Amino acid sequence: MIAIWLRRHVNLVTAWGLAALIAVLPNFVLLTMQIRGYAIALAAILAALIALDIAFETLSRQWLVWHFVFLYVAILSEFMIVWAAIGLGCYALMHPSIRPLFRVWAAGQVVALALYGALYFSIVVPIAREQNTESLIQAYLGGAFPASGQNLFLFAGNGIVKQFVYLAGGVPAGAIAFVLADVGVGIWLWRRDPRALLCLMPFVAIAGALLRVYPFGRTRPPWSSACCAYLRSPRRSIGWGGVIRFCDGRFPPRF
Repeated sequence: MIAIWLRRHVNLVTAWGLAALIAVLPNFVLLTMQIRGYAIALAAILAALIALDIAFETLSRQWLVWHFVFLYVAILSEFMIVWAAIGLGCYALMHPSIRPLFRVWAAGQVVALALYGALYFSIVVPIAREQNTESLIQAYLGGAFPASGQNLFLFAGNGIVKQFVYLAGGVPAGAIAFVLADVGVGIWLWRRDPRALLCLMPFVAIAGALLRVYPFGRTRPPWSSACCAYLRSPRRSIGWGGVIRFCDGRFPPRF
């Protein structure tokens, strides 16, 4: 599906070459082998992106409905998809073809918000009430929030680089990927291409970490959301990513 979407914007060799490279990335392979929602969420959000592009190209309400069907599947598969969903929403709002489809799109967004509300009150709130959220954060998300007195720019920069290192499977490859991604996003921004939002919005998770409502840096959700695009509890904060990690077997993060 990555190749299908990329093929809409780049040549055949580049599209399938990048897709083949992503398909064999070590951590990508490990995640899709696990009995979790990662694989379903990534496939569904990519399908949602493809359907959204087709809907805008053809001004088709039917394709826009399919976009939301895939988006809802992704939302129900993994909480981390929230950032990809936000990115897709901003991408749609900035797209020149949104006007004739706006009513259908807005209705779909209302349903998406309702789904997140249902998930919040049925999963997040009960866990927050029954568990010591501060201890969970220290055990599974240590370093995912800025420490007292820590330089916030270093925290954000370090966290962003870690996403690429985790995705690429090593520091050298991650550094190269980081530089190339910066160049690519810079070109899109210079051209005022709304696709830049698909890559930038997942990193709004930085703001979540600063507010202590969502982890960033040492967790999988931000980079997973970035890949898709290319993807508060009452008691202080456990964050969506923390809930996922807690519910999926309470395994400590890997670095």
